[in-house]
Amino acid sequence: MVSDSDPDLEMILADMRREFIESSNDRLDEVEEAISRLLANKGKPEYEMLEIKRHVHSIKGMGGSFGFPSATLWAHALEDYLETVRDIGVDQLWDVQLFVDRVRDILDGGTDVDGRQVADAIKYLPLRGVKRDRTGLKAGLSVLLLMPKGIQRKIVGRELTTFGFKVIIAESSLEAIDLGLTHRPDLIITSMLLDRMSGLELARVFSAIEATAHHKCLVITASDESDIAGEDLPSNVAVVHKGLNFSRDLIQFLSAQKLLER
Repeated sequence: MVSDSDPDLEMILADMRREFIESSNDRLDEVEEAISRLLANKGKPEYEMLEIKRHVHSIKGMGGSFGFPSATLWAHALEDYLETVRDIGVDQLWDVQLFVDRVRDILDGGTDVDGRQVADAIKYLPLRGVKRDRTGLKAGLSVLLLMPKGIQRKIVGRELTTFGFKVIIAESSLEAIDLGLTHRPDLIITSMLLDRMSGLELARVFSAIEATAHHKCLVITASDESDIAGEDLPSNVAVVHKGLNFSRDLIQFLSAQKLLER
């Protein structure tokens, strides 16, 4: 049995951590080279963006395993940005560079950063490439979005971006709870049908946790009104239906929750 203070184990972990830092810096170099090629109108944009996403996803997947969950948070935020931004041009590429710089700062420093500090930095990161087409939303708001991966999630994510939200995307109900506790978003939007619980159950979970008890929750459903009639919803939870009226219903909800400027 290996004890917690086994020097051989500590050496192995230190080597693995060093290898992760080196390999991640190599990946960040590849991302920066892809950015440079895109800015110079060289190479194929589709291929370069695919390479950027591949390297970012690798850092996201490995950061927590090697003692850098804060690097994972930044890589996750960059993935969310790339999914919800509408176009990739000069401004968007400079935004990507901002995220890359933050990840590299953590790796170069050699020590992890508090998750709440990273969450605040992500929320207020000054982005040039996000076009806010709608007005009225209070500044500095974030939204946690949990929907199945696909075209509908991308559409809703981009819609939220045009309102001015920083969008945080979760892939599962359990990840949504973890991200909710880390980022403390101003709004949580979830599909009704999830992997291990319903959207209403997830909203109740957030309402039962002290840190997120007062966060606003919006549940998106394709069901009829009769399917959710009689549900005892917390005061900060509402249900809207998919379709052409989603934007209108979202605006009404934001107004009711006092998230819009008067």
